[in-house]
Amino acid sequence: AVVASMPSAARRELIDRMLGRLTPRERETLRAVVAASGSVSRAAAQLGLHRNSMAARIERIEARSGWSITDTGAIPRVALALLADRAEARTLP
Repeated sequence: AVVASMPSAARRELIDRMLGRLTPRERETLRAVVAASGSVSRAAAQLGLHRNSMAARIERIEARSGWSITDTGAIPRVALALLADRAEARTLP
């Protein structure tokens, strides 16, 4: 409901800030991390990866995005950005 009530421009800004440089695969990785409440091991299991492979993906995401998944409040911000990304995808012609 929060994302749906956001103006499209605000959603785009959030998406660009949090996810703008990330590939679809990296976004999928973040979805798994969010679903696992930040647990690298559970996110890896969800995607069928070894924990070290998931940790390496997360390191690459952090390097490309400029923020760390372990930053205070990162998981909720990423979750909101992923929801906004899906909402924007639904509104595209």
